[in-house]
Amino acid sequence: MLNRCFILASIVIAFSTPATTHAQQYPAKPVKIIVAFPPGGGNDFIARFVAQRLSVALGQQFVVENKPGAGGTIGFEFGLKAPP
Repeated sequence: MLNRCFILASIVIAFSTPATTHAQQYPAKPVKIIVAFPPGGGNDFIARFVAQRLSVALGQQFVVENKPGAGGTIGFEFGLKAPP
């Protein structure tokens, strides 16, 4: 009798829990890749190459933005202050 009550309670709990929800597809808007060095260099080339591959793979636009100066500090600060 106790075993049947336990099974019945388990079934009720299993069916009363909400169905799983699906998360939003990521990324939902264009993604900015910040390069802390001037355009035309090796870092810029690699960032643009990766951005192009990610755009194709994920179906979302990836934009490379160069913020050179102060040994990379300006680009780093720009990334820290960027909206999520």
